[in-house]
Amino acid sequence: MSWRHTLKLLENVPGMKLVFDTGNPVLSDDYSQPPPRPKQSAWMFYSQVRERVAHVHVKDGMWDKEAGRMVYTYAGEGQGDVRRILGDLLDRGYDGGVCIEPHLTVVLHEQDAAAREQNAAVYVEYGRRLMKMVEELQRERAGR
Repeated sequence: MSWRHTLKLLENVPGMKLVFDTGNPVLSDDYSQPPPRPKQSAWMFYSQVRERVAHVHVKDGMWDKEAGRMVYTYAGEGQGDVRRILGDLLDRGYDGGVCIEPHLTVVLHEQDAAAREQNAAVYVEYGRRLMKMVEELQRERAGR
């Protein structure tokens, strides 16, 4: 609903940790704002809850206002602030889990072998690109 709602939840559930998804704020209305509600900022949400993040899902995309839907992209190509968030995680010594959630191809309960192969190829490419981004971020930090 918003980072404010999440902080309230965290205040009321001691010890609770979060799974943070870089793409979810991009597609989510900010319920702390009056209608018409704007979409949320991934960086703002993350920066408010980062102390309680135990796991990160990497998903990225752009909100297509005209179509009323999310257009998914490779990590770092959308509005999910993936590079900035991963950089901050590295700076903070984050040692939790990170997984990818591309949503670039959606094949639910698909039985077609070619579609499964395409979906698998997208996951592999998404992972490769994310690893390249992390390596670049690590080199940047090593050069400081």
